Amino acid sequence: MPGPSKKESLSSGKPENVLVYVERLRQQAEEFQRTVEEELRTGRALLEELHVRQAERRGHGRRMD
Repeated sequence: MPGPSKKESLSSGKPENVLVYVERLRQQAEEFQRTVEEELRTGRALLEELHVRQAERRGHGRRMD
């Protein structure tokens, strides 16, 4: 996520520019959090699938946790 462009510099001293910038950062943080959570779900699902396949390959059938 890039920082502010030269046009969006916080040095202008305008409070509304700071508020817009902070709101944009908040939205980017929420989007990043959603992305990370989705990646975690995907990783966990892949890991579980790997465990199941390993158990099946050993002849144990599906794991019972």
